[in-house]
Amino acid sequence: MPCSFFLEGCSGTVKNASSSGQFVKVFKMLRLIRLVKLLRLMRLDRLFERYKDELFFFLRMLTVVRLVIMLIYLGHLFGCLFYYFSSDFFHTSTERELARDGMLFTWLDQEDMSVSG
Repeated sequence: MPCSFFLEGCSGTVKNASSSGQFVKVFKMLRLIRLVKLLRLMRLDRLFERYKDELFFFLRMLTVVRLVIMLIYLGHLFGCLFYYFSSDFFHTSTERELARDGMLFTWLDQEDMSVSG
């Protein structure tokens, strides 16, 4: 596997062979880090088991709160996208000419006019 990291494969010099050994050590360290994460998850699972009865009361409320937060976030996201796509960059050339001549007003222009007028 370490040979696939080199363009010349395993036919390189002895220096490449020692660096390929370092790649193997790095992969082993990454696997060790994943094991530590799994141990943390096991501790978290034991903690949830201990407090399962107390948390069961809040489970329904947490799902509703999560749903409300998700709806607020999606509303904000869609509002930002709507504003972004309503900008002058997305208008056609005919719409730009009509807006410049004062014959076409977008909702963004109408909002500016109601504040100033």
